[in-house]
Amino acid sequence: MNWEKIKEDAIKDYLLNGTSGRTLAKRYGYSASTMCRLIVAYKKEKGKQELLKKASEFDPQGKGNMSTIVEVLQEQLYRSQVKIQLLEATIDIADEQMGADIRKKAGPGQS
Repeated sequence: MNWEKIKEDAIKDYLLNGTSGRTLAKRYGYSASTMCRLIVAYKKEKGKQELLKKASEFDPQGKGNMSTIVEVLQEQLYRSQVKIQLLEATIDIADEQMGADIRKKAGPGQS
């Protein structure tokens, strides 16, 4: 079996069944670190493809130029910042209503 076929089968197995890197290693006869690197590389490539797909939504010609990608990243950053602000406001409101400091770390302190 060639490496490309193994990669394809391993990724399918990972995505469809949620198979771990160690199980994939046993199944395909490679080391666990090799299979884990394969999964990480796939996720990284998938992330790039999703970014380019989102960029193509802003750029119908599909050129994927750098300014379009920067616009997509700026939009994602803005949404993340808004989400953080909303979560912090929710925690503040819960603090006021419950009268407890939710942000305070629970558990014993250092001895």
